Order: sequence, then structure tokens, then C-alpha cells
Amino acid sequence: MTLYEFNALPSERPLVLAVDEETFLARRWEEEDGINLYRLPGKLLLRVVLRYAC
Repeated sequence: MTLYEFNALPSERPLVLAVDEETFLARRWEEEDGINLYRLPGKLLLRVVLRYAC
């Protein structure tokens, strides 16, 4: 999958794709949030930022 194809997906599809077809690579925690890094088919990397709402 290319970045162009990923960006053209409907709004709910990127999260479903990340959960169904990803390979988890790493997680990094910072002071107020965390970052998960996934590899999708076709060598596309996806960074998911986890933010805490108080």
C-alpha cells in the first residue's frame, strides 16, 4: 500500500486496517502521550499517537 492509497481510504478504514493488517513495531511513552509504530503491507509505516484527555 502506498501513502496515496492510505490517504484515499474512507475516514474509518485506516484504523481498521491498522488493527487487522499491521505488524506492531514499537511503542514509546512520553510525558503526556504515547506513540505506537506499525508496518502495513507494502512497507508503509503508520504512527498512532495516543493522547490522554483529562
